[in-house]
Amino acid sequence: PQSQKGMSKHLQLKICLDQIAKVSIINFVGDLVPQPLPE
Repeated sequence: PQSQKGMSKHLQLKICLDQIAKVSIINFVGDLVPQPLPE
């Protein structure tokens, strides 16, 4: 149970970092190439 909990926490952290990375890349590219985003 202990290891499973740790794995879950690690997975959540990885997902969080992936989300932050995606947003950062999108913002970075958006700054380089201004373009209207579809709403």
